[in-house]
Amino acid sequence: MARTKQKPSEPDTEPAAPRKAEPRRRADPLAAEREAITHWLLDEARHLPRSRDVIEQLCERLVAAGVPLMRAMVNVRTIHPQILSTGYRWNRGSPAVALNRGHDLIADPMYLDSPFKVIHDGAGGIRRRLTDPKVALDFPVLAQIKAEGGTDYLCVPLIFSDGTINAASFAADGPDGFTTEQLALIYDVLPILSLILEVQSSHRTATSLLDTYIGHHAGERVLKGQIQRGSGETIHAVVAYSDLRGFTAMTAAKPRDEIIALLNDYFECVIGAVHAHGGQVLKLIGDGMLAIFPLGDAAFRPYVCRSALDAAADAERAVAALNETRAAAGRPPIRFGFALHMGDVMYGNIGSADRLDFTAIGAAVNCAARVEELSARLDRTIVVTEPVAEASGRVLEPLGSHKLRGFAAPLSLYTIPQATV
Repeated sequence: MARTKQKPSEPDTEPAAPRKAEPRRRADPLAAEREAITHWLLDEARHLPRSRDVIEQLCERLVAAGVPLMRAMVNVRTIHPQILSTGYRWNRGSPAVALNRGHDLIADPMYLDSPFKVIHDGAGGIRRRLTDPKVALDFPVLAQIKAEGGTDYLCVPLIFSDGTINAASFAADGPDGFTTEQLALIYDVLPILSLILEVQSSHRTATSLLDTYIGHHAGERVLKGQIQRGSGETIHAVVAYSDLRGFTAMTAAKPRDEIIALLNDYFECVIGAVHAHGGQVLKLIGDGMLAIFPLGDAAFRPYVCRSALDAAADAERAVAALNETRAAAGRPPIRFGFALHMGDVMYGNIGSADRLDFTAIGAAVNCAARVEELSARLDRTIVVTEPVAEASGRVLEPLGSHKLRGFAAPLSLYTIPQATV
């Protein structure tokens, strides 16, 4: 059967109009600099140990790229009991500096009247062309920058992956301030800078939290990977155990806030004394404190034992001064015991598979706790066992030989003469 020849189908639409030539894109004059700075951030900068080094070198590279940057300020919030945030300040021709700000910063007029406060509250960015006679100098810092020769100001958010809003500001002193291309360069490198600062901030936060809650040396061991249950080592140390007297009765009779304030004042005295003399506070147990003074080389044993005695004496003096303040306010005095013993302790991880504690355990720890129990009956704040007394080489006041609960052999105990406290 013969096939019939079909006509080609008609098009459904009108023929396309001739294509107009696209406008030629303007060449980016900072393309090479952008690539170089981006490569540096992704490669070298992330290995720099300090955030201020990253910020300083970034600013210097921006200046080398032709950006008329005269100063920069980066604010990074942190989790720390005493520090709210760290500010990194760079001025052209000078090294960057780090400035820690306490939690009282949020009530400081300097912060409340700053662009950073607006950024922290959610603003997407602030720019002020300082060469414009009509520009609003609505923040005190703008008048300062203008007086120093500044011509342009930019403040933008640096947002971490958890939503934390940090801030960065840049001031220029070129005749016309920042050009469009220079601003684009700054905006392009900020996300990478934010990632680097977040990683470094997370490491600092982990370190500060471990220092705060388990102590500096124990925290260092945890960060180095000593986190397996049962891992640890046996060390020789002077063990310090301190405890408040009458605390159970106080908690039943006093308001919560007063008890917390009392504990904070007490621990400030005792922990401060231990840290000042090289001790490591391992644990706060209610109103009690466990600390160690590692002995290390036997040649340093007299020095470490004397340091532990000095810490105990300083703690007693600090609490005595605190009690004078409490007496003036009509509050009862704080009374406590502070015991020192020397021996081997197991220093490491104990606990369950998902809840570990890095601490010290052993007979020496138990002995120090039992000696502290005796301090009230002996009516002495500081009680020292014979091994510490002998190794220190100091003349101490003997308190006799005493049987300790849970220990077979009695132990000779001593105290620091009151005249030397």
